[in-house]
Amino acid sequence: MDKVFCSYNELITWKNENILNYSSDISTINNFHDAIMREILKIACKRIKAVKGELPCRFAWFVMGSAGRSEQGLITDQDHGIIYEWNNEVNKDYFLCLGKEIADGMNQLGYPYCHGFVMSSNIKWCKSITEWNNQLSEWIEEENLETLRNLHIFLDARVIVGEIDFLKDIKQSVQKYIHKNTQLLVRLLENVQHFPKGLGPFGQFIFDIRSGNVKGIDMKKTIYMPYINCIRLLSIKNNIISTSTLQRMDLLMEDKQMMRQIVRNKHHFEQLLEIKIRLSKNSPYESRYYIDVKNLKREEKKMVKQMMKDVIKLYEFVERIIRKRG
Repeated sequence: MDKVFCSYNELITWKNENILNYSSDISTINNFHDAIMREILKIACKRIKAVKGELPCRFAWFVMGSAGRSEQGLITDQDHGIIYEWNNEVNKDYFLCLGKEIADGMNQLGYPYCHGFVMSSNIKWCKSITEWNNQLSEWIEEENLETLRNLHIFLDARVIVGEIDFLKDIKQSVQKYIHKNTQLLVRLLENVQHFPKGLGPFGQFIFDIRSGNVKGIDMKKTIYMPYINCIRLLSIKNNIISTSTLQRMDLLMEDKQMMRQIVRNKHHFEQLLEIKIRLSKNSPYESRYYIDVKNLKREEKKMVKQMMKDVIKLYEFVERIIRKRG
């Protein structure tokens, strides 16, 4: 992106005029979002510098969720955080202000605020290196539903702007702890074990009834997130730092035992990402994972049912590995 943007409004216009030109595949659309977010950071930093002066120290701004995994469709919300170098009150105030400016700027650009407040405007997700290490230690020790969920979220983090090593070093410390305390991996498994099954006992769809009595299925809950959680757990087990689910699958398949289990699932996951892009072109944000079954062709219904069966088998495979060796 060679153009220089002086305001969010200029960037909004350019984004809206060009986004469909970058929607051909998952890699292209995610590179587009990365470029937009870097421009948002440039504008946000300029606006904060005008009020509070120069950056007080080095920092990293990172994204999580689908952005962290490079799996965004045309429409995506916010999941991001900040790690800054030196721990003091001046820096805390500065980067929280920057985090709020980033969150507001992203919202203006069409990235809705995160309902769970996983944003760098939230002090939980905007901390110094020292504070991040302390907070992650607390999350690990507490091992409750919320802190385990936060660990899952954090392990998908990827730096967009700033010091990559800040995040890398913290994540490696978490990985080392998990490998020394393997029961934590079992707890992370248990944290994601309850997901809605998409099929009934006779292979029929279990419908998610929406307004207007539309019979549909929620691809995110029944297939997409179970795939992501399973592959993340295997990656933690195998000390893989990559955040992309497809890259994680490629690295896992270097092991022959893993290859037999994952190769079919990788093909399905690639299909899911294609469906995600298609749905995001034609559906409102709230329904971007929801499929009206009557719009599916016979072969598509068969494919979706097979995915639902295979993701359950994948989870059972992951559970055997983690419980046996954990």
